[in-house]
Amino acid sequence: MLEFSFHYLGIKANNNHWKGSPLWRTITAVMFSIVLVSAAQIGVSTSHQSYASFQPIQGASPGMCDPNSPVLRLQSSGPKVEELQRYLTQLGYGYLLGQDGTDGKFGRFTENAVKTFQNENGLDLVDGVVGPRTWEVICRLVTSSTAVPPVQQQPPVQQQPPIQQQPPVQQQPPIQQQPPIQQQPPAQEGLVKPIPSGQTKPVYNKNGVLLGYAGYGGGSLENALLQLKANGKIGITDEQIAVLKGVASVETGGQLQSVNTWDSAVVSFGFMQWTLRYGEFQRLIERAPNAFKEYGIELGGQYKFGKDKPVPGILGVSDPKNLRFANWPDRFFAAGKDPRIVEVETVMAIAELNAFTKKLQDRFGVGLSAYFKSPVTVSLLFELNNNRPAYVNKVVLDTLQQTKGQTLSGSDFNNILRKEIINEYLIRENDGPKGQRLADKIINTLGART
Repeated sequence: MLEFSFHYLGIKANNNHWKGSPLWRTITAVMFSIVLVSAAQIGVSTSHQSYASFQPIQGASPGMCDPNSPVLRLQSSGPKVEELQRYLTQLGYGYLLGQDGTDGKFGRFTENAVKTFQNENGLDLVDGVVGPRTWEVICRLVTSSTAVPPVQQQPPVQQQPPIQQQPPVQQQPPIQQQPPIQQQPPAQEGLVKPIPSGQTKPVYNKNGVLLGYAGYGGGSLENALLQLKANGKIGITDEQIAVLKGVASVETGGQLQSVNTWDSAVVSFGFMQWTLRYGEFQRLIERAPNAFKEYGIELGGQYKFGKDKPVPGILGVSDPKNLRFANWPDRFFAAGKDPRIVEVETVMAIAELNAFTKKLQDRFGVGLSAYFKSPVTVSLLFELNNNRPAYVNKVVLDTLQQTKGQTLSGSDFNNILRKEIINEYLIRENDGPKGQRLADKIINTLGART
Protein backbone atom coordinates (compact mmCIF):
# COMPACT_ATOMS: atom_id res chain seq x y z
CA MET A 1 0.00 0.00 0.00
CA LEU A 2 2.67 2.40 0.36
CA GLU A 3 3.40 4.67 -2.73
CA PHE A 4 6.87 4.40 -3.85
CA SER A 5 8.47 7.54 -2.45
CA PHE A 6 9.71 7.79 1.00
CA HIS A 7 7.77 8.80 3.21
CA TYR A 8 8.83 5.87 1.08
CA LEU A 9 5.69 5.28 -0.38
CA GLY A 10 1.86 5.34 -0.80
CA ILE A 11 -0.84 5.19 1.89
CA LYS A 12 -3.29 2.50 2.68
CA ALA A 13 -6.84 3.69 3.28
CA ASN A 14 -6.79 3.38 7.00
CA ASN A 15 -3.13 2.69 7.51
CA ASN A 16 -1.81 6.23 7.20
CA HIS A 17 0.73 5.17 4.57
CA TRP A 18 1.91 7.96 2.86
CA LYS A 19 2.33 5.81 0.03
CA GLY A 20 2.92 7.76 1.33
CA SER A 21 3.94 7.95 -0.36
CA PRO A 22 3.53 8.55 -0.79
CA LEU A 23 6.93 8.34 0.76
CA TRP A 24 4.97 6.27 -2.95
CA ARG A 25 7.16 7.00 -5.03
CA THR A 26 10.35 6.01 -6.98
CA ILE A 27 13.55 5.95 -4.85
CA THR A 28 16.76 5.02 -6.54
CA ALA A 29 19.73 3.19 -5.07
CA VAL A 30 22.48 5.37 -3.81
CA MET A 31 26.13 4.63 -3.15
CA PHE A 32 28.54 6.63 -1.04
CA SER A 33 30.33 9.64 -2.59
CA ILE A 34 33.21 9.42 -5.08
CA VAL A 35 36.21 11.16 -3.65
CA LEU A 36 37.75 13.35 -6.31
CA VAL A 37 40.96 15.29 -6.02
CA SER A 38 39.32 18.19 -7.79
CA ALA A 39 36.35 18.26 -5.39
CA ALA A 40 37.92 20.95 -3.24
CA GLN A 41 38.27 23.20 -6.27
CA ILE A 42 34.90 22.80 -7.89
CA GLY A 43 32.74 22.15 -4.83
CA VAL A 44 30.66 19.07 -4.25
CA SER A 45 27.07 18.84 -5.39
CA THR A 46 24.88 15.84 -6.00
CA SER A 47 22.23 14.80 -8.40
CA HIS A 48 19.59 12.12 -8.51
CA GLN A 49 17.26 11.41 -11.34
CA SER A 50 14.69 8.72 -11.78
CA TYR A 51 16.46 5.42 -12.30
CA ALA A 52 15.31 5.33 -15.89
CA SER A 53 17.74 8.12 -16.79
CA PHE A 54 20.45 8.48 -14.17
CA GLN A 55 22.76 11.31 -15.16
CA PRO A 56 24.82 12.99 -12.44
CA ILE A 57 25.26 16.72 -12.52
CA GLN A 58 28.65 17.65 -13.83
CA GLY A 59 31.01 18.02 -10.89
CA ALA A 60 28.60 16.17 -8.59
CA SER A 61 29.37 13.32 -6.30
CA PRO A 62 26.56 10.77 -6.89
CA GLY A 63 24.93 9.35 -3.78
CA MET A 64 25.83 12.24 -1.48
CA CYS A 65 23.33 14.84 -0.34
CA ASP A 66 24.46 17.87 1.67
CA PRO A 67 21.90 18.93 4.31
CA ASN A 68 23.87 22.16 4.71
CA SER A 69 23.18 23.24 1.14
CA PRO A 70 22.25 26.91 0.59
CA VAL A 71 18.68 28.14 0.93
CA LEU A 72 16.77 27.97 -2.37
CA ARG A 73 13.58 29.83 -3.19
CA LEU A 74 11.58 31.29 -6.05
CA GLN A 75 13.89 32.86 -8.69
CA SER A 76 16.97 30.98 -7.44
CA SER A 77 18.99 29.33 -10.21
CA GLY A 78 22.08 27.28 -10.84
CA PRO A 79 23.46 23.79 -10.24
CA LYS A 80 21.99 23.54 -6.73
CA VAL A 81 18.50 24.15 -8.07
CA GLU A 82 19.02 21.50 -10.73
CA GLU A 83 20.25 19.14 -7.99
CA LEU A 84 17.11 19.87 -5.95
CA GLN A 85 14.89 19.22 -8.96
CA ARG A 86 16.58 15.87 -9.57
CA TYR A 87 16.05 14.87 -5.94
CA LEU A 88 12.38 15.82 -6.19
CA THR A 89 12.08 13.72 -9.33
CA GLN A 90 13.76 10.78 -7.61
CA LEU A 91 11.40 11.02 -4.63
CA GLY A 92 8.28 10.98 -6.81
CA TYR A 93 7.51 14.68 -7.27
CA GLY A 94 8.92 15.14 -10.76
CA TYR A 95 5.50 15.34 -12.37
CA LEU A 96 4.90 18.58 -10.42
CA LEU A 97 7.92 20.29 -11.97
CA GLY A 98 5.95 20.88 -15.17
CA GLN A 99 7.65 23.38 -17.44
CA ASP A 100 10.57 23.78 -15.03
CA GLY A 101 11.75 20.20 -15.29
CA THR A 102 15.38 19.93 -14.22
CA ASP A 103 16.45 23.19 -15.80
CA GLY A 104 18.22 24.68 -12.80
CA LYS A 105 15.64 27.50 -12.48
CA PHE A 106 13.43 27.77 -9.39
CA GLY A 107 10.07 28.74 -10.87
CA ARG A 108 6.47 28.37 -9.76
CA PHE A 109 6.35 24.68 -10.67
CA THR A 110 9.41 23.92 -8.55
CA GLU A 111 7.96 25.97 -5.69
CA ASN A 112 4.73 23.96 -5.86
CA ALA A 113 6.68 20.67 -5.88
CA VAL A 114 8.61 21.79 -2.79
CA LYS A 115 5.40 22.77 -0.98
CA THR A 116 3.86 19.39 -1.77
CA PHE A 117 7.00 17.64 -0.49
CA GLN A 118 7.00 19.73 2.71
CA ASN A 119 3.33 19.02 3.34
CA GLU A 120 3.56 15.27 2.74
CA ASN A 121 6.67 14.84 4.88
CA GLY A 122 5.39 16.67 7.95
CA LEU A 123 7.50 19.81 7.86
CA ASP A 124 6.18 22.54 10.12
CA LEU A 125 6.61 25.27 7.53
CA VAL A 126 5.08 24.70 4.08
CA ASP A 127 6.37 27.78 2.27
CA GLY A 128 8.10 26.45 -0.84
CA VAL A 129 11.49 27.61 0.46
CA VAL A 130 14.20 24.96 0.70
CA GLY A 131 15.96 25.86 3.93
CA PRO A 132 18.03 23.77 6.37
CA ARG A 133 15.09 21.71 7.65
CA THR A 134 13.80 20.86 4.16
CA TRP A 135 17.31 20.00 2.97
CA GLU A 136 17.72 17.75 6.02
CA VAL A 137 14.57 15.75 5.20
CA ILE A 138 15.41 15.52 1.49
CA CYS A 139 18.90 14.26 2.24
CA ARG A 140 17.64 11.77 4.79
CA LEU A 141 15.18 10.26 2.30
CA VAL A 142 17.76 10.14 -0.45
CA THR A 143 20.63 8.69 1.57
CA SER A 144 18.52 6.17 3.48
CA SER A 145 16.82 4.66 0.43
CA THR A 146 17.61 1.11 -0.72
CA ALA A 147 18.34 -0.09 -4.21
CA VAL A 148 15.12 -0.03 -6.17
CA PRO A 149 16.66 0.23 -9.63
CA PRO A 150 19.40 -2.22 -10.52
CA VAL A 151 22.62 -1.06 -8.96
CA GLN A 152 24.51 -1.52 -12.19
CA GLN A 153 22.94 1.75 -13.34
CA GLN A 154 25.19 3.56 -10.88
CA PRO A 155 28.81 4.37 -11.66
CA PRO A 156 31.13 1.36 -11.14
CA VAL A 157 32.35 1.15 -7.59
CA GLN A 158 35.43 -1.01 -8.20
CA GLN A 159 37.66 2.02 -8.65
CA GLN A 160 36.21 4.04 -5.80
CA PRO A 161 38.23 4.51 -2.62
CA PRO A 162 37.33 2.12 0.25
CA ILE A 163 35.45 4.85 2.09
CA GLN A 164 32.70 4.66 -0.54
CA GLN A 165 31.71 1.23 0.70
CA GLN A 166 30.64 2.63 4.06
CA PRO A 167 26.84 3.03 4.40
CA PRO A 168 25.72 6.66 4.71
CA VAL A 169 24.71 6.37 8.34
CA GLN A 170 26.93 9.24 9.45
CA GLN A 171 24.28 11.72 8.34
CA GLN A 172 21.50 10.11 10.36
CA PRO A 173 20.58 10.60 14.04
CA PRO A 174 22.45 8.42 16.54
CA ILE A 175 21.09 4.91 16.93
CA GLN A 176 21.05 5.35 20.71
CA GLN A 177 17.67 7.05 20.29
CA GLN A 178 16.13 3.59 19.98
CA PRO A 179 14.64 2.04 23.13
CA PRO A 180 16.93 -0.65 24.62
CA ILE A 181 14.50 -3.43 23.70
CA GLN A 182 15.04 -2.68 20.03
CA GLN A 183 18.50 -4.18 20.34
CA GLN A 184 17.11 -7.50 21.62
CA PRO A 185 15.64 -9.40 18.65
CA PRO A 186 13.50 -12.23 20.04
CA ALA A 187 13.05 -15.70 18.59
CA GLN A 188 16.57 -15.96 17.16
CA GLU A 189 16.85 -19.69 17.82
CA GLY A 190 15.72 -22.17 15.21
CA LEU A 191 16.20 -19.94 12.17
CA VAL A 192 16.86 -22.04 9.09
CA LYS A 193 17.45 -19.21 6.64
CA PRO A 194 20.30 -16.74 7.09
CA ILE A 195 19.03 -13.19 7.56
CA PRO A 196 21.31 -10.63 5.88
CA SER A 197 21.47 -7.37 7.81
CA GLY A 198 21.11 -3.92 6.31
CA GLN A 199 18.42 -4.89 3.76
CA THR A 200 16.12 -2.24 5.20
CA LYS A 201 16.99 1.33 6.12
CA PRO A 202 15.97 3.45 9.13
CA VAL A 203 13.15 5.98 8.90
CA TYR A 204 13.17 8.98 11.25
CA ASN A 205 10.57 11.59 12.09
CA LYS A 206 11.22 15.32 11.84
CA ASN A 207 12.75 15.35 15.34
CA GLY A 208 15.25 12.65 14.46
CA VAL A 209 13.47 9.87 16.38
CA LEU A 210 13.68 6.44 14.78
CA LEU A 211 10.22 5.28 13.67
CA GLY A 212 11.07 1.99 12.02
CA TYR A 213 12.58 0.66 8.81
CA ALA A 214 11.71 0.41 5.12
CA GLY A 215 13.13 -1.46 2.18
CA TYR A 216 12.40 -2.21 -1.50
CA GLY A 217 13.90 -4.74 -3.88
CA GLY A 218 13.79 -8.30 -5.08
CA GLY A 219 13.71 -7.52 -8.79
CA SER A 220 10.81 -6.91 -11.17
CA LEU A 221 7.42 -8.15 -9.98
CA GLU A 222 6.29 -8.55 -13.59
CA ASN A 223 9.20 -10.87 -14.36
CA ALA A 224 8.48 -12.95 -11.25
CA LEU A 225 4.81 -13.32 -12.21
CA LEU A 226 5.66 -14.25 -15.79
CA GLN A 227 8.04 -16.91 -14.45
CA LEU A 228 5.34 -18.33 -12.16
CA LYS A 229 3.01 -18.52 -15.13
CA ALA A 230 5.60 -20.13 -17.40
CA ASN A 231 6.39 -22.76 -14.75
CA GLY A 232 2.72 -23.58 -14.34
CA LYS A 233 2.93 -22.76 -10.64
CA ILE A 234 -0.26 -20.71 -10.60
CA GLY A 235 -3.12 -19.88 -12.91
CA ILE A 236 -2.68 -16.24 -13.82
CA THR A 237 -3.61 -14.37 -16.99
CA ASP A 238 -1.65 -11.69 -18.77
CA GLU A 239 -4.38 -9.22 -17.80
CA GLN A 240 -4.03 -10.08 -14.12
CA ILE A 241 -0.26 -9.72 -14.37
CA ALA A 242 -0.77 -6.25 -15.85
CA VAL A 243 -3.18 -5.26 -13.07
CA LEU A 244 -0.77 -6.35 -10.33
CA LYS A 245 2.09 -4.66 -12.15
CA GLY A 246 0.09 -1.42 -12.02
CA VAL A 247 -0.54 -1.85 -8.30
CA ALA A 248 3.15 -2.52 -7.65
CA SER A 249 4.11 0.63 -9.54
CA VAL A 250 2.46 2.55 -6.70
CA GLU A 251 3.30 0.27 -3.78
CA THR A 252 6.87 -0.83 -4.49
CA GLY A 253 8.01 1.04 -7.59
CA GLY A 254 7.44 -2.17 -9.57
CA GLN A 255 9.65 -4.25 -7.29
CA LEU A 256 8.81 -7.71 -6.01
CA GLN A 257 9.15 -6.87 -2.33
CA SER A 258 8.65 -3.95 0.01
CA VAL A 259 8.62 -3.80 3.80
CA ASN A 260 7.61 -0.84 5.96
CA THR A 261 7.66 -0.96 9.77
CA TRP A 262 7.45 2.75 10.54
CA ASP A 263 3.78 3.74 10.19
CA SER A 264 0.56 2.99 12.07
CA ALA A 265 0.11 -0.44 10.45
CA VAL A 266 3.35 -1.54 12.22
CA VAL A 267 4.24 -3.93 9.38
CA SER A 268 3.31 -3.61 5.71
CA PHE A 269 4.62 -6.45 3.56
CA GLY A 270 4.99 -7.37 -0.10
CA PHE A 271 3.89 -5.92 -3.42
CA MET A 272 0.34 -5.44 -2.11
CA GLN A 273 1.58 -4.06 1.24
CA TRP A 274 -0.37 -6.50 3.43
CA THR A 275 -0.70 -4.98 6.91
CA LEU A 276 -0.17 -6.44 10.37
CA ARG A 277 -2.64 -4.10 12.07
CA TYR A 278 -5.56 -5.24 9.94
CA GLY A 279 -4.62 -8.91 9.87
CA GLU A 280 -3.71 -9.12 6.18
CA PHE A 281 -0.08 -10.04 6.78
CA GLN A 282 -1.20 -12.73 9.23
CA ARG A 283 -3.51 -14.27 6.62
CA LEU A 284 -0.53 -14.51 4.30
CA ILE A 285 1.52 -16.22 7.01
CA GLU A 286 -1.31 -18.70 7.56
CA ARG A 287 -1.09 -19.70 3.90
CA ALA A 288 2.65 -20.46 4.03
CA PRO A 289 3.48 -21.19 7.67
CA ASN A 290 6.44 -23.48 7.02
CA ALA A 291 8.13 -21.02 4.67
CA PHE A 292 7.71 -18.11 7.10
CA LYS A 293 8.90 -20.29 10.00
CA GLU A 294 12.29 -20.62 8.31
CA TYR A 295 12.71 -16.88 8.84
CA GLY A 296 11.63 -17.06 12.47
CA ILE A 297 8.15 -15.71 11.69
CA GLU A 298 5.28 -17.63 13.27
CA LEU A 299 1.81 -16.73 14.51
CA GLY A 300 1.11 -16.74 18.22
CA GLY A 301 -0.94 -14.68 20.65
CA GLN A 302 -3.04 -11.64 19.72
CA TYR A 303 -2.65 -7.91 19.19
CA LYS A 304 -5.24 -5.24 19.90
CA PHE A 305 -4.99 -1.88 18.12
CA GLY A 306 -7.29 0.79 19.52
CA LYS A 307 -10.93 -0.07 18.93
CA ASP A 308 -10.13 -2.52 16.13
CA LYS A 309 -10.88 -6.20 16.57
CA PRO A 310 -7.99 -8.30 17.89
CA VAL A 311 -5.74 -9.81 15.23
CA PRO A 312 -3.29 -12.74 15.43
CA GLY A 313 0.12 -11.85 16.85
CA ILE A 314 3.68 -12.92 16.08
CA LEU A 315 5.07 -15.67 18.29
CA GLY A 316 7.49 -14.45 20.95
CA VAL A 317 6.59 -10.75 20.54
CA SER A 318 4.02 -9.50 23.05
CA ASP A 319 4.23 -5.86 22.00
CA PRO A 320 3.80 -5.40 18.23
CA LYS A 321 5.86 -2.19 18.34
CA ASN A 322 8.96 -4.34 18.84
CA LEU A 323 8.45 -5.69 15.31
CA ARG A 324 9.49 -2.29 14.00
CA PHE A 325 13.10 -2.72 15.10
CA ALA A 326 15.96 -5.14 15.82
CA ASN A 327 16.32 -7.60 12.93
CA TRP A 328 12.59 -8.04 12.34
CA PRO A 329 12.43 -5.69 9.31
CA ASP A 330 15.29 -7.60 7.66
CA ARG A 331 13.55 -10.90 8.40
CA PHE A 332 10.35 -9.68 6.79
CA PHE A 333 12.25 -8.35 3.79
CA ALA A 334 14.13 -11.61 3.26
CA ALA A 335 10.96 -13.66 3.57
CA GLY A 336 9.19 -11.55 0.98
CA LYS A 337 11.70 -12.63 -1.68
CA ASP A 338 11.26 -16.36 -1.00
CA PRO A 339 9.69 -17.95 -4.13
CA ARG A 340 7.28 -20.02 -2.04
CA ILE A 341 5.99 -16.93 -0.27
CA VAL A 342 5.83 -14.94 -3.51
CA GLU A 343 3.70 -17.71 -5.02
CA VAL A 344 1.28 -17.70 -2.07
CA GLU A 345 1.19 -13.91 -2.04
CA THR A 346 0.28 -13.88 -5.73
CA VAL A 347 -2.51 -16.42 -5.24
CA MET A 348 -3.89 -14.30 -2.40
CA ALA A 349 -3.69 -11.14 -4.52
CA ILE A 350 -5.52 -12.81 -7.43
CA ALA A 351 -8.25 -14.01 -5.07
CA GLU A 352 -8.72 -10.47 -3.75
CA LEU A 353 -8.70 -9.07 -7.27
CA ASN A 354 -11.36 -11.51 -8.47
CA ALA A 355 -13.56 -10.82 -5.44
CA PHE A 356 -13.18 -7.08 -5.93
CA THR A 357 -14.05 -7.07 -9.63
CA LYS A 358 -17.06 -9.35 -9.04
CA LYS A 359 -18.33 -7.03 -6.32
CA LEU A 360 -18.08 -4.01 -8.63
CA GLN A 361 -19.72 -5.83 -11.53
CA ASP A 362 -22.58 -7.01 -9.33
CA ARG A 363 -23.11 -3.49 -8.05
CA PHE A 364 -22.71 -1.45 -11.22
CA GLY A 365 -23.57 -3.96 -13.95
CA VAL A 366 -22.62 -3.76 -17.60
CA GLY A 367 -22.03 -0.01 -17.43
CA LEU A 368 -18.73 -0.72 -15.74
CA SER A 369 -18.09 -4.28 -16.89
CA ALA A 370 -17.68 -3.15 -20.48
CA TYR A 371 -14.53 -1.29 -19.48
CA PHE A 372 -13.11 -4.11 -17.37
CA LYS A 373 -11.40 -5.41 -20.50
CA SER A 374 -8.80 -2.75 -19.82
CA PRO A 375 -6.12 -3.71 -17.26
CA VAL A 376 -5.61 0.01 -16.69
CA THR A 377 -9.22 0.48 -15.56
CA VAL A 378 -9.10 -2.50 -13.21
CA SER A 379 -5.68 -1.56 -11.84
CA LEU A 380 -6.77 2.03 -11.13
CA LEU A 381 -9.80 0.84 -9.16
CA PHE A 382 -8.02 -2.06 -7.44
CA GLU A 383 -5.19 0.18 -6.22
CA LEU A 384 -7.69 2.84 -5.13
CA ASN A 385 -9.35 0.10 -3.09
CA ASN A 386 -5.94 -0.84 -1.71
CA ASN A 387 -5.35 2.75 -0.56
CA ARG A 388 -8.79 4.25 0.02
CA PRO A 389 -11.57 1.62 -0.18
CA ALA A 390 -14.11 4.17 1.02
CA TYR A 391 -13.55 6.22 -2.14
CA VAL A 392 -14.22 3.49 -4.70
CA ASN A 393 -18.03 3.55 -4.97
CA LYS A 394 -18.21 7.34 -5.23
CA VAL A 395 -15.49 7.45 -7.89
CA VAL A 396 -17.22 4.75 -9.96
CA LEU A 397 -20.65 6.41 -9.64
CA ASP A 398 -19.31 9.81 -10.70
CA THR A 399 -17.39 8.29 -13.61
CA LEU A 400 -20.40 6.37 -14.88
CA GLN A 401 -22.57 9.46 -14.54
CA GLN A 402 -20.19 11.44 -16.72
CA THR A 403 -19.93 8.70 -19.34
CA LYS A 404 -23.61 7.72 -19.39
CA GLY A 405 -24.95 7.21 -22.91
CA GLN A 406 -21.51 7.61 -24.50
CA THR A 407 -19.44 5.09 -26.38
CA LEU A 408 -15.88 5.73 -25.28
CA SER A 409 -12.55 4.13 -25.94
CA GLY A 410 -10.77 2.56 -23.00
CA SER A 411 -8.28 5.42 -22.81
CA ASP A 412 -11.03 8.07 -22.85
CA PHE A 413 -12.89 6.27 -20.07
CA ASN A 414 -9.69 5.96 -18.02
CA ASN A 415 -8.97 9.67 -18.39
CA ILE A 416 -12.36 10.46 -16.88
CA LEU A 417 -11.79 7.85 -14.15
CA ARG A 418 -8.42 9.43 -13.42
CA LYS A 419 -9.99 12.87 -12.99
CA GLU A 420 -12.59 11.47 -10.58
CA ILE A 421 -9.90 9.78 -8.48
CA ILE A 422 -8.00 13.07 -8.24
CA ASN A 423 -11.21 14.93 -7.41
CA GLU A 424 -12.11 12.51 -4.61
CA TYR A 425 -8.70 12.93 -2.98
CA LEU A 426 -9.11 16.69 -3.32
CA ILE A 427 -12.56 16.71 -1.72
CA ARG A 428 -11.80 14.33 1.14
CA GLU A 429 -8.18 15.15 1.90
CA ASN A 430 -7.58 18.44 0.13
CA ASP A 431 -4.78 16.59 -1.66
CA GLY A 432 -5.51 16.13 -5.34
CA PRO A 433 -1.81 15.59 -6.17
CA LYS A 434 -1.80 12.40 -4.10
CA GLY A 435 -4.59 10.94 -6.21
CA GLN A 436 -2.86 12.16 -9.34
CA ARG A 437 0.35 10.37 -8.45
CA LEU A 438 -1.52 7.13 -7.84
CA ALA A 439 -3.37 7.31 -11.14
CA ASP A 440 -0.49 8.54 -13.25
CA LYS A 441 1.94 5.89 -12.03
CA ILE A 442 -0.45 3.18 -13.15
CA ILE A 443 -1.33 4.81 -16.46
CA ASN A 444 2.32 5.54 -17.26
CA THR A 445 3.38 2.03 -16.25
CA LEU A 446 0.75 0.18 -18.27
CA GLY A 447 0.89 2.66 -21.15
CA ALA A 448 -1.22 1.73 -24.14
CA ARG A 449 -2.78 -1.33 -22.45
CA THR A 450 -6.21 0.23 -22.42
